[in-house]
Amino acid sequence: MRLSARKQPGFSLMELTTSLAIFLVVCSAAMWAMVEAQRRFRSMEIRTSIQSKMRGAFELLAQEIGQAGLPGSGVDANGMAIPLTTLSAAVSSGSTITVASTAAIIPGEILTLDNPNNQEASAPLQVKSISGSTITFYQTLALSHAVGAPVYVMGVFPGGVLSSSTASKLELFGDVKALGASLVLVEYLCPSTFPGAFTRSEYDVQSASLNNGPTTLVDNVTACTFTYPSTFPSTGAISGLNTSPTSFSMVTSVGISLTVQSQTPDPITGQYFSYTKTFLNIQPRNILAANNEVTSGNTQELQPYDSTKGIFASLP
Repeated sequence: MRLSARKQPGFSLMELTTSLAIFLVVCSAAMWAMVEAQRRFRSMEIRTSIQSKMRGAFELLAQEIGQAGLPGSGVDANGMAIPLTTLSAAVSSGSTITVASTAAIIPGEILTLDNPNNQEASAPLQVKSISGSTITFYQTLALSHAVGAPVYVMGVFPGGVLSSSTASKLELFGDVKALGASLVLVEYLCPSTFPGAFTRSEYDVQSASLNNGPTTLVDNVTACTFTYPSTFPSTGAISGLNTSPTSFSMVTSVGISLTVQSQTPDPITGQYFSYTKTFLNIQPRNILAANNEVTSGNTQELQPYDSTKGIFASLP
């Protein structure tokens, strides 16, 4: 008796080949879509990273230019002056006072001593020197002042954006962080060679010591330029003072143009991504207040400083 062959269920060779071909086509399409999505994600990541760094750098720059020239104390929410420091010892005569802190006081600056009902009649009280917690004035005190008497600084520094600033370097000073007793000089530097880093450094005004930096704000910079489209007046005078400089050059607006290139080529275009951001007219708000004082012929609210002391003496 012969056994007959039974048909077994399954796929033919042709069916297997066709199925495999379709599978490979689908996988290839999925892989291509995945690779393309990764390329687009990386391209967007490159652009977003550069634009985010530029935005952060420009926001900080605009804020600190806006605060340039602000003295170490300001006013409260009600518009009342905030004391810069207080007397730590009573004084009845002479030209010297001892204060709780001299952190934001510099030689040449004009101070107001005590409350309105007991302020010195002979104004200004201009700082001659600072030693520890002791301040020496050019003038002699005429009144007695108790421990805890407030010491104020009024007005603005008209030269908050320094005349030593150039097309590749911006130097400004004042209470640029609006912290109160905080007087610093900030230096923004373009790269010395391109591409390079756009940096920020912060110095103590009195000691000229480096507080912070240089900190890289944006790297791979390919072009960087500062401009100063508005200066008023080119020279001026603050009368009745005992120390130089009694003249000033008041920068009332600053411009900057910055171009940055990506570190690696864009995976979609194969080209390096380049991004340019420009501000043409960043205005120091406090310097505009000084501008108004000069325009009206009133220089009593303008603060001088001694260019031979502290950080100013070390500037080129």
